[in-house]
Amino acid sequence: MKRAWIEREEEGGAFVHARRWPCRFDLSVSMEFPRVSRRRLARAVRQDMWRALQSLRGFSPAIRVEPVEDGLRLEAGGQMDGRWPKAHAEARLQAVLGDPRLRARWISWASALVLALFAGQSAEAAEPISGAPSGLGMELHEFLVEPQGNGALWARFRMVSPEIATDTGFQTVEADFPWFCETQALPRLAEAGIEASLAVISLSSRFIPFGESAPDVVQFFEAFRLEGNRCIWEVF
Repeated sequence: MKRAWIEREEEGGAFVHARRWPCRFDLSVSMEFPRVSRRRLARAVRQDMWRALQSLRGFSPAIRVEPVEDGLRLEAGGQMDGRWPKAHAEARLQAVLGDPRLRARWISWASALVLALFAGQSAEAAEPISGAPSGLGMELHEFLVEPQGNGALWARFRMVSPEIATDTGFQTVEADFPWFCETQALPRLAEAGIEASLAVISLSSRFIPFGESAPDVVQFFEAFRLEGNRCIWEVF
C-alpha cells in the first residue's frame, strides 16, 4: 500500500511535510519565500525536489516551512540512509530551490488559496464597501494576489462604483484610495496572513473580468507600497 505523507504543525508556527516521522534533515538547504500558504508551498517544492533527487538511494524527503520576519523560511532535504554524495546533492537541491521559473510556479500555486477568495465572482456576489470619503457606493468584486518574478507579491483590489460613469472626475474619489488601502486592504491582507509589497486598487464604473479591456468603462487606478501598517502612494 502506498504510504501517505505526514504533515505536522509545530509549536511556533512551523509546518512539516515528510515521508517519515520523526523526520531528519541529513540533507538540508534553506531558502526564503514570501508569505503564502505553508502547506501548498511545501507540497509544491517537495514534488520538484523529489524529481531532482529521486535517484539518491535511501533518500526520504522532508520539507519544513516556518514564518520569519519577512515571510517564510523553507528548509528542504530529508533523511539519508547509507553513504551519499553530500556536496553533489546539496548543490543540486540548491539549484532547484533557486530556479526562478520553479519559484514563480511554487509561489503562484501556494497563493491559489488566496486568489480564490474573490476571483471570478459575479456582480451579485460582490461585497458592499461603505464609508468612503467621497460618499459614493462601492462594491469589492475581486481580491487577487499576483506573484512577481522577484518573489514579491502584489495584492489587487478591484472595486466597482456605477456613479463614476457620470461626470465624476478623479478628484472626487482621490481620497477614497488611501482610505481603502488603510481601512480595507491592510486588514484583509493581515487576516489572510499575506505579506504583499504593493497594493493596486482599481475603481471602475462596471465590472470587467481581470485582464480584459473596455474603453467605454471609466476606470481609476492607484498603487501603494505597503510597509508595516502604512500605505505609501506610488506612481502606477
